[in-house]
Amino acid sequence: MADAASGDADGIAWLVAGHIFTTPSHPGEPPRGSALLRDICAAVSAPVIAIGGIRAVDVPLLLGAGAYGVAAIRGIWRAADADRAAAEYLSAHDTVRDTPRVGQGGSDTRTGERAGPSRTA
Repeated sequence: MADAASGDADGIAWLVAGHIFTTPSHPGEPPRGSALLRDICAAVSAPVIAIGGIRAVDVPLLLGAGAYGVAAIRGIWRAADADRAAAEYLSAHDTVRDTPRVGQGGSDTRTGERAGPSRTA
């Protein structure tokens, strides 16, 4: 959280926060969860991209937590049909962005509630 605030104060263009869910990129490390993502998004003015174990069905939860967008690597690259997988992520994103926001909604049942950002300028 301190890294995010520091980067924001330094005028960074955007932040990457993760790993949100369990991912093979960080074996043995617990996921950081959507709660800290929500806290980071509330604390900074820079757009925040969620990364780490993101599936298309997770997009509404993460956008509802305040993420500007998501980074999807394995969910597309390792899909049997990468075009279809990419379309599913985009559809989930567009559905949320095109729907008036009434509340945060959603629940994060796959993670702990501990999170931390990666900082990118």
